[in-house]
Amino acid sequence: MAGRLKSDGTGPGFGRRRRWKWPSERGHAILTGPPDEVRRKADAKLADHDSLRKREPMTLDIVNAMESLSRERRIFYSERDFQHALAWRIREMLPECRPRLEFPFPTESPFPTKKLYLDIWLAGARIAIELKYRTRKLNLRFHGEHFELRDQRAQDIGRYDFIRDIFRLEQATESPLSATVGFAVMLTNDPLYWKPAQREGTVDAAFRLEHGRTVEGEMAWSDDAAPGTTKDREELLRLKGRYKANWLSYSDLGEGKHSEFRYLAVEVPAPRGKPPEESV
Repeated sequence: MAGRLKSDGTGPGFGRRRRWKWPSERGHAILTGPPDEVRRKADAKLADHDSLRKREPMTLDIVNAMESLSRERRIFYSERDFQHALAWRIREMLPECRPRLEFPFPTESPFPTKKLYLDIWLAGARIAIELKYRTRKLNLRFHGEHFELRDQRAQDIGRYDFIRDIFRLEQATESPLSATVGFAVMLTNDPLYWKPAQREGTVDAAFRLEHGRTVEGEMAWSDDAAPGTTKDREELLRLKGRYKANWLSYSDLGEGKHSEFRYLAVEVPAPRGKPPEESV
């Protein structure tokens, strides 16, 4: 009968069709043997696959993360609000990063009384992040929400705390848990952080963070610093790396003074040659 499909997969009007092949004929590995042996082989193949995935380093583009976050959240109620929002955005970008907040990080700190709690620890990537959200007074409604930011001022203390974050991240990259990289991030609407000092000889001159400045080496308060300023911040900070302050625009709410936000993101790499350890 015209047009009838023959048993070999051919026939008038149909053209020649490819014969179906068994998986083994298509180059796929076939697990054979008793059920227990097949299961063992399958588990071994999965373990090899997982091991390969573990060897692939997970990286974070912190600038990309901040730019992505700024498109949805242009202002925050508090540092904790900023912390949760950034951790969630990073999780969306890196689904397997396993973020932990306020993570107690084991270090061999030269200050035994000071425990290191990381603002964000990406357990799946061994990336440490410390955050600062320093604000000047701002009262506005934005996208249906009311924001009333505190007038924190105390820029000298804010600068010291940020440098100390870098110092702590250097510890984290050298600790037994071995962070692969650290990021210190400050988000602020206070231009005194990114602008040059208007006078010389300030008590926090060593900790200045104006745009383009490089911070490195040993840093301490000047002799004129008041006890109230240095309380709980007496430690001399020694940085092993060199870090340049490169302030980037985050958002401009167009509400006049202190409605512009900028951020500083400093990357702290791990020492070369340090073997990675298993994360938690």
